[in-house]
Amino acid sequence: MMTSNPNRTGVLRRTLLLLLAAAMTASAPGCTLRMSTGEKEAEESRQAEEANRAPETDPPETVPLNPPPPINGWNDTREPNEDSSENAPDAENPGNADADGPGEGKEDNGDIPTILAPYYTSALYEAGGKYWSYNAGQFSYTLPARDESGIWPVEEMYNIPRDPWSDAGDEWWPGSWSYDEATGVSTLLADRAPDALASVAARHAIYLGDTSRKVVYITFTAGFENGYTAACLDALKEKNAPAAFFVNGWYITSASDYVRRMLDEGHIVGNHCVNHYNVTELSLDDFMYEVQGLAEQFETAFPDAPQMIYFRPPSCNCTDWVLRFAEKLGYTTVLYSRTYRDYDESDQPDPAESLEKLKTTLHPGCVYYFHSISSTTAAILPDLIDWIRSQGYEILPICDVAP
Repeated sequence: MMTSNPNRTGVLRRTLLLLLAAAMTASAPGCTLRMSTGEKEAEESRQAEEANRAPETDPPETVPLNPPPPINGWNDTREPNEDSSENAPDAENPGNADADGPGEGKEDNGDIPTILAPYYTSALYEAGGKYWSYNAGQFSYTLPARDESGIWPVEEMYNIPRDPWSDAGDEWWPGSWSYDEATGVSTLLADRAPDALASVAARHAIYLGDTSRKVVYITFTAGFENGYTAACLDALKEKNAPAAFFVNGWYITSASDYVRRMLDEGHIVGNHCVNHYNVTELSLDDFMYEVQGLAEQFETAFPDAPQMIYFRPPSCNCTDWVLRFAEKLGYTTVLYSRTYRDYDESDQPDPAESLEKLKTTLHPGCVYYFHSISSTTAAILPDLIDWIRSQGYEILPICDVAP
């Protein structure tokens, strides 16, 4: 936009007045327009100054930074063939899910890419990431403040549909992968429907991390204490591996010593709501209380800790509405691309079988989802970490994933 120049405006005004006076004079016989010597010199000086003035230009446009690439690069609609959730299709028959689960009536839809992670470099640890650094066996973080500027007007959430994605109910489940240990090749067998992937990307949620590198991310849900969190933390400390722990209100009030240890030992603590409700069914007020209330509990109990900026809904019950609301409250929602059934403390899977099963699904950018109540996870975690690294993969903090 061109800006106004007061000097130029004055010159134009004076010129118009002189022309008007000349016209009036010309219409009056016997009258001539004369300028005094001083006026003539002043006008000549103004004209010379105007002639030498640099031409005005529009202010430079602000060039936006290039947006980050989408988190997900695959749009196949075939269903996963691993036991990633209660509703996932049967492993032997991906298209034959239970009536209430995803996969019913789905057909093969296009080629699935095979991905070979191009490189591995331990220099990542030395250089650090945007929000993390690693020194003397310790991860430390400089996380941005939670951006709550989008909360108001919160009433607009009334107009956002609460419909589930086209391929699922309201519980998140990921795609499925196959890993060939002999060749190091990870193959995506099936992924979520395009609307689910588009929603995750648009809301800057984390389903997969950096799929261009051989990196993985470990996350835990800590909803209550079952005696195995210490073993999980011991394994992470021994192996110098970072993790993210998503805690709820009970955990902050009743297991604060473990939360303190998570923070002190270089792990990220995320928001898992005050209570373990299905957030897809909550009212606006209840959703805000569950998320903001947990943040207040955490900040009161640990005022020296980084502010919570990562959110995981209980049971990963999720829709686009949940992702949008969490983003409005200033959170990045963290889902997952690999899990196994370690969540039932009374029916834990066999450790050896579980470890072998996890090995068959390694993939670049893998976001693991474990439960700290699991005796199986606590038992196999050291060996899993060693094996992941033996495959040329690094374990990085979740904040290494670009928002």
